[in-house]
Amino acid sequence: MLTLLAILTSAVLVAIAAVHVYWAAGGKRWIDLVIPQENGARAFTPPPWMTLGVAFGVFAAALVVLGSRGWGPAATLPFALRRGAVGLLAVVFALRGVGDFRRVGLFRKVKGTPFAHWDAQLFTPLCIVLAGNCALLAVATVPML
Repeated sequence: MLTLLAILTSAVLVAIAAVHVYWAAGGKRWIDLVIPQENGARAFTPPPWMTLGVAFGVFAAALVVLGSRGWGPAATLPFALRRGAVGLLAVVFALRGVGDFRRVGLFRKVKGTPFAHWDAQLFTPLCIVLAGNCALLAVATVPML
């Protein structure tokens, strides 16, 4: 069951990484839904290299999640490092879920924008689920014999 959880979590992370690669390559679909807005304008516009960096990080997270169950290149890492890495992912996703108390997360103050809607309906709940999945995998990660 935990292996299935790791596979599904990794698949979601790979999909998120792929969408970031699409945006880094100049894709425009959904872009106005995923960048926070304030006063009717984007709060920031990330450069392609930064978006590609996010894609790389999310893809690496997918490999770490698989490694927690003994699959992929991360499976060769020492046990404590695998457990710690997936535990760190749980913390990162939980922090994103909580947000910055302004534009993103559970306690965002900016409301009524397309981003705020999707953040409330999809992005924040997804981050909380990913945090829970990673926490469970961190606790359940066992040394390979």
